[in-house]
Amino acid sequence: MKFPSSKRFDLSLFTTVGFWSSVGLSLLIAAWYILSRPEIQVLPTPGLFEIIEARTLDWRFRLRGVIMPQSDIVIIAVDEKTEDALGRWQSSGRQWIAQLLNILTEGNAAVIGFDLTLAEPDERRDLQALNDMIERYQSQSAEKMAIVADLKQQQARYDYDRQLAEAIERAGNVVLGIYFLDAAAADYLTPEQQQAYQEVISRAAYESVQAPPGETAQPLRLPHASGVEINLPLFSEAALSFGHFNVSPDRDGVIRFTPLLEEYAGKYYPSLGLEVARVYLNSPLPPIIKTQGKQAAGNIEVIRLGNTLIPSDEKGHLYINYYGPAATFPYYSLADIISGQVPAYKFADKIVLLGFTSKIIRDLHATSFQSSDYPGVEVHATIIENILKQDFLIRPEWATLIEAGQILLLGLILGVVRYRKSPLWGVWAMSAGLFLMIGFAYAAFRLEKIWLNITFPALFIVADYLTTTSYQYFTEERQKRRIKHAFQYYVSPKVVEHLLQTADQLKLGGERRQLTAFFSDIRGFTEISEQMPPEQLVEFLNEYLSEMSQIALKYEGTIDKYMGDAIMAFYGAPMPQSDHAIRACKTAVDMIVRLKELRVGWEARGLPHMDIGIGINSGEMSVGNMGSRERFDYTIMGDNVNLASRLEGINKQYGTNIVISQFTYDLIKPDGFTLRELDTVCVKGKHEPVTIYELIGYGGMYAQKKPIIETFCNGLAAYKTRRWEEAMALFQDTLRLAPDDKPSCLYIERCAAYLQNPPPDDWNGVSVMTTK
Repeated sequence: MKFPSSKRFDLSLFTTVGFWSSVGLSLLIAAWYILSRPEIQVLPTPGLFEIIEARTLDWRFRLRGVIMPQSDIVIIAVDEKTEDALGRWQSSGRQWIAQLLNILTEGNAAVIGFDLTLAEPDERRDLQALNDMIERYQSQSAEKMAIVADLKQQQARYDYDRQLAEAIERAGNVVLGIYFLDAAAADYLTPEQQQAYQEVISRAAYESVQAPPGETAQPLRLPHASGVEINLPLFSEAALSFGHFNVSPDRDGVIRFTPLLEEYAGKYYPSLGLEVARVYLNSPLPPIIKTQGKQAAGNIEVIRLGNTLIPSDEKGHLYINYYGPAATFPYYSLADIISGQVPAYKFADKIVLLGFTSKIIRDLHATSFQSSDYPGVEVHATIIENILKQDFLIRPEWATLIEAGQILLLGLILGVVRYRKSPLWGVWAMSAGLFLMIGFAYAAFRLEKIWLNITFPALFIVADYLTTTSYQYFTEERQKRRIKHAFQYYVSPKVVEHLLQTADQLKLGGERRQLTAFFSDIRGFTEISEQMPPEQLVEFLNEYLSEMSQIALKYEGTIDKYMGDAIMAFYGAPMPQSDHAIRACKTAVDMIVRLKELRVGWEARGLPHMDIGIGINSGEMSVGNMGSRERFDYTIMGDNVNLASRLEGINKQYGTNIVISQFTYDLIKPDGFTLRELDTVCVKGKHEPVTIYELIGYGGMYAQKKPIIETFCNGLAAYKTRRWEEAMALFQDTLRLAPDDKPSCLYIERCAAYLQNPPPDDWNGVSVMTTK
């Protein structure tokens, strides 16, 4: 079976290049992924993909469900109810807060945090009028001093700023909120104001930075602020400490992490949540441990509050481990506390956070659990809970390596599947791999609170699959089409499909396999060809070869070649067939049956009579592409192939149509074939004798030949034991049953000859063939 070959069609080269190209692409993609991660950021990361990944984190939170916090954290809300009951915040807020702090102090609250700033003085008109009167009377006569004293008493009663400052100082555990400004927002601040503000808040700064052993502490890579909005000096002086309530929404506006530290004027300031937790734990100002190595100088590794270690990313961001939607933490309305509906003891030893939840004074955000209207004060409560319970959502340094490993592993698996199975199998394998990867990422999140990236590995894996599949389509599929074109005329469609799935096996060179070789030839073809013009001969021969070939393909045989009027085929390759001998024998019987049917039509058309001989042998043979790289055959070779060819020629001497060897007989004898032993022969060019059999047919339709076969076999047994007269009589009985049985005639002649000239004493019944 010949077809053209070239280096482009060298399947061994193609498979090696194709598969290792897939491996190389997977390695390249894995490396690209590592270099594009934020902690390395050698290559850019598309923002859209980051948003998609962040949304998958939100999905994980919502799939996990609500977890009720366990720490003693309560939120006091300045809500719509407070506005309705107590009046506008702008005019009465300081009075409410002062009353609240007195109640919380009475109730022995542990820490009080303000998620707001009190940056402007109280500018109520009545208070301003009272101040103006005191100033005017103080400049007049002494008799007015009594009036001034009375006015000052009134001033103290209505000076809510002073009352609030005294309440803050009396509580002794208040952490006020501050807000850092970027360059544009801080433009209105004068240098003098900046200096003054720095001095006010400096006592809250974290100045202790611990460097790795043997290295000098270097400035940290933190978010930088250009200015700050603080509380009034009298409030700031009375407060215990400060914490910023800046948040850093993702590009889609969702708050998923928080800056634990901000850098301002060369110092590092804690967030409100971090500072409240520090005060609650009674921890000294903590050292900040930087990541190891000079390449990571300035990167944060961990923040320490006493024995509590807080993991963060290299820029001091904490991934927030949310517990649920708004109101997962306990809330109290400020109005209910002021009105006495909530007793003071409710706040004993509690962390109390004050913040806005009113939709009028909007401090509402989007979080992983809620797309809007999540109070900012509850964000800080969540951060404090994370710290106190060591309940962190983390992304370890090795997470990127795990994700890159997933990309590489799935890329390799897809590479194997793509080259062993159909593209549809590749889709299923990719889908299964992605499903397992997503399941693994969710399990890591649910069980260990580890954030493994889903989006980027998934996108890279899909890109890997699409790229390599496209490569496969334009290279391997093209080669498969060439294979199909080359084989479809020589093997059945099922075998062609097998070849397409195992194209790597079709390489230059052979392998040794157990096969069955098949040879057929037209008897007296030279005489037939002399009776017909060339055109008619070609048409006649093509018709015969087409009919016989269809039968061979029916049993999934491989037609090796046409040699004029001869057909060479084999069974058991390229597709493995455990019943290769049975297939070959059924092919032979069906060919004889079909030939008899064809003769009827040929004789009616005046065409000559045609008969064929078939030889079949089974055994170990070499099979594969043999030839040069420019042109080769997919063929079989070996002594067992040559024996099948000799058996085809033996039919002429025995007057039979199908002769098979002992080796084929041993493989088919249990399967309902009708056979008779013909002889034990040494074919020309061989020294080892082989027993041969005539294959008569298969199935019950040959039952009438049983008496003929039994009589012949009895005669053959007598012949082998030198009982020549008895053997002749039995062969003559066979001829009475089948007058045209040529093997019986042959043995009668042999017996007569041996009666005249007996063989030597060492005669073993083997017939030596002197012709092919």
